[in-house]
Amino acid sequence: MGYYTTKYKYIKELVTLLERGKIIEDVLIALGNISSFNDNLSDEYKVAIRLLDNTISDLNKNTRFLFNSLTEKLNYAQLEQNHLGEYVYYRPKGLVNLLGGSHLRMEGEYILSKIKDDYITYSRAINFNEIPDYMEDYIKGSLGIKMTIAFSQYNDKLNYFDSMMNEELIRIQANELNSSSNVSYLEKAFPVKHNWITGG
Repeated sequence: MGYYTTKYKYIKELVTLLERGKIIEDVLIALGNISSFNDNLSDEYKVAIRLLDNTISDLNKNTRFLFNSLTEKLNYAQLEQNHLGEYVYYRPKGLVNLLGGSHLRMEGEYILSKIKDDYITYSRAINFNEIPDYMEDYIKGSLGIKMTIAFSQYNDKLNYFDSMMNEELIRIQANELNSSSNVSYLEKAFPVKHNWITGG
């Protein structure tokens, strides 16, 4: 690994750490914790670091967003249909959740479908530094809720963070669904219209 590659990796990690720190500080300020919002040795800050990791983990499992989704043509595991008339495909590496695709079923490391040359849209686990900027306030709201549960003195802020997260959820889903790139690949993968907000 060359000097510039190493330096770039270090700067990228440093920026990610700074962004994480800013989210935690903003949440602690919103909680009213002015005395230790930038004290990374305080109990609140240490708990917030752990809860932020939990928030990112929850985000990766959430099927309401498209930012971590991929659409791919499935690769055959066997060319012949099985005894149920299904084509057997390999399960994509990194698959966390299927997004739509009710005609698909998973069986171990395989995905089965009665459609030849089928496509799949799925969410994948991503790192913190891959999450788009427009998710920041949603993450703050989610972290804030977790902090109000962890520390009873902040219970009065629960409604504030809950409202913040719900407003951001509506805004993000509207933006993602109105994106021409998302619509094109969703229509290609799922000819039947699907309401991603209601699940219907």
